[in-house]
Amino acid sequence: MVTCTLTVEIDNIQLTSLPLGIKLCIARDVNGVSNVIWTARALNMLSNVNTFKLTDEYQVFGASKFEAGALVELTSNPQSIQFGQKSTYSADGVMSRPVDDPAVVGNTFRVHNELNHAYIGVNGKKTDGGWSPIFVSPTPIVFQGDADFQPVDKITVFWSSSNSTASMISRTTGPSIEVDFTAESTQIISFTGEPGQGHFIPGPLPPPAA
Repeated sequence: MVTCTLTVEIDNIQLTSLPLGIKLCIARDVNGVSNVIWTARALNMLSNVNTFKLTDEYQVFGASKFEAGALVELTSNPQSIQFGQKSTYSADGVMSRPVDDPAVVGNTFRVHNELNHAYIGVNGKKTDGGWSPIFVSPTPIVFQGDADFQPVDKITVFWSSSNSTASMISRTTGPSIEVDFTAESTQIISFTGEPGQGHFIPGPLPPPAA
């Protein structure tokens, strides 16, 4: 199992000037898309140093549809799956236990779809050990077709007042930063700046001015 660690440092000016109700959001990359908020942490739950851990543990499930701004709605049981495995989403709306499939190569897993007009979602493990959606197929999966899913160790970090954990998104608004864990599994980013002018930077917060 691969574990990636993200530390987000936030300076005191931002902690005391950001609007109430805003959340620090993280969206994970699947198939080159970040379209679901994996976790959203409220401002009153944040401090100067905040840590998030990501692992390569996943589940697949049937979803009702993709709709930006709405919460992900599961329509089947979630089923744990590993790279190189395939599950079947049955005509009865049940996600089967996965089996090893030599045709599924690399850091990819597959779902064979037997349900008409089906959307498939992916869960990722959360920092607290629970599960949360990280992706929903933007369009229905082909009936009696296969859909491959390839999570990568890249995330987008941003602020949102209107979204929460498991919200589907089409884009991010406001300050954001992309973080790539491909070369280094431990990363630090910071949010700093004058009130109303905060921005993300890679690395830790700069030292206080003398």
